[in-house]
Amino acid sequence: MSHSVLIIDDNKGDLELIRELLIAEGMDFEVLWAETGSEALEIVEERRPEIVLLDVRLPGMDGYEVCGKLKACGVKNIYIIMMTSSMDVYDQQKADACGADDICLKLHGAIVSALLRVKKVKAHGKTVGEQISIALVEDNPGDQALMKAVLDSSGIGYKLFVLDRPDKVVEFVVCADPKLILMDIMMPDLSGGDAVRLLRKDNRTKNIPVVFLTGILGRRESDPVKGINIEGELYPVIPKPVGLETLMELLKRYT
Repeated sequence: MSHSVLIIDDNKGDLELIRELLIAEGMDFEVLWAETGSEALEIVEERRPEIVLLDVRLPGMDGYEVCGKLKACGVKNIYIIMMTSSMDVYDQQKADACGADDICLKLHGAIVSALLRVKKVKAHGKTVGEQISIALVEDNPGDQALMKAVLDSSGIGYKLFVLDRPDKVVEFVVCADPKLILMDIMMPDLSGGDAVRLLRKDNRTKNIPVVFLTGILGRRESDPVKGINIEGELYPVIPKPVGLETLMELLKRYT
């Protein structure tokens, strides 16, 4: 085997799914397995895997604590990918704090994309480059999942932060520090337009580019050509679901 990967997950079913995923994608990894953090530390010391897929939720030590111990154990060139069932800005902050190299959703496409990023990094002998940070303000779980799927298929390195409470948008954006904000227009309690007004009133967030998303173009409040006018400033608006070509053009233009 040319590569070895250690999967740290107490769910054997998830282990088998990831193992099958690696085989299906033609990834030539020797698969090692640990159910707990203490077991993982022993395997890393003995086998020196190149890559670790680490579930956030584990019995005893959680994944973040395990990650910190793995990074502190002195084994060089170990690449740790955290896996989580739902990712927001706080998950990313905790992953960064414990020294994780990457974090992804515990979904097939997301795991494959994370492993492909590792292979590219190792092939060029480089350290992990800066990832593109994107904030998605969207209350619909289905649209959130679609955006994550499109990003996973893009092959780029990214950090996606998701917020479903637009009234918390300023605090959220300050924490995420994104290069681009994708903002749904129609949300309960607070519209996308009002959320942008909050962002523009705060010096920390007023200059971050915003692109509106909508499932209904042609409504009174939106014009796909002219965009949305908020207090004299025009904001682009694109239809949902967002396709890969459109997303890549946005990233090229705004990041």
